[in-house]
Amino acid sequence: MKILSIKGLLQLALVILVVLGIGWRLQANKANNKEEAELANLKAKAIPVKVDTVKYSDFVQKIEVSGHIKNHSDLILFAETQGRITKVYKEKGAWVNKGESILQIDNSVLKEQFELANTNYQMSKLDYERMKNLVAGEAATKKNLEDIELKFTQSKAELAKITRQLENTKVTSPVSGYINDTYYEKGMLIAGNTKLCNIISKNNLIITTEVTASEVFMIETGDSVMISVDEYPDQTFAGRVTNIAQKASSNSRFAIEISIAENKTLRAGMFARAFIEKIHKNVIQVNRNAVSGSLQDASVFLVQQDTLVEQPVKIKRTIGNKAEVIGGLNPHQIYVTSGTINLYESAKIRIIK
Repeated sequence: MKILSIKGLLQLALVILVVLGIGWRLQANKANNKEEAELANLKAKAIPVKVDTVKYSDFVQKIEVSGHIKNHSDLILFAETQGRITKVYKEKGAWVNKGESILQIDNSVLKEQFELANTNYQMSKLDYERMKNLVAGEAATKKNLEDIELKFTQSKAELAKITRQLENTKVTSPVSGYINDTYYEKGMLIAGNTKLCNIISKNNLIITTEVTASEVFMIETGDSVMISVDEYPDQTFAGRVTNIAQKASSNSRFAIEISIAENKTLRAGMFARAFIEKIHKNVIQVNRNAVSGSLQDASVFLVQQDTLVEQPVKIKRTIGNKAEVIGGLNPHQIYVTSGTINLYESAKIRIIK
């Protein structure tokens, strides 16, 4: 009797397990059917979307850079000879033209040396010409001619050296501009390579700044630039790109030079912001929200005869809330601009304004 009772209990437990399994399965099927019904109901509903028409258009892109305004010509002039300053022709703040004298260094000794060197040169030149005639008439040897020719060459070189030193006693400006600062005064004794003055250009101002590697390919020499400074918040100034570096600096950026149009307001040392305007003509732009997926694997939903088609596209760049499309779209196509998160191929939609 005891053995039979155990068997009975086992059979009862097995029956209970079977009944519970059947109940769980029925409940799972019910939940699955409910989920499928809800999904079918969702698909059956029209998804509200906004649409637009694909078209070509122009847009302006502004590249912003900044930097300090500088003089295009900003050089330090050094003495090329030694001596005492005897005359000063230009003082600090004066305007000087290219080639105009700034100061005179004592040249009395050099003048005497020049006269002597010139006399030696003229005499050696006559001796050289006579010796050539004698050699031609076989009245002298070629060795005599070579000795005279050596003296003639040396005297010529000495005269050129003294002439150059004499010319350097009159210090002239290599450029036109303002003498911004001076380091000389009359009577001062100077040596060669002494710093004399700082010359800056008149109203010839530039901004030297840098752009990124992606920006440098969009900029061209001659591009127009709009410039602003804090000192004149209500004014803008014109400029243009005059130089673009062909090699990146150590920080992978490219130097560019912006020349500022002549004006009487801006000064070197001011901090400026410059905006380079690039006009892109006849490009296709779509709303950034219309793009599904990543920019490298992008797609756009098109409306074709009340049916949605997911169209792969190639994106060149994004600018603000716009994406420039260079492949996959044609003018006059209708595309979805918003509500794309729940869209899928062939989904039912309802176009809203």
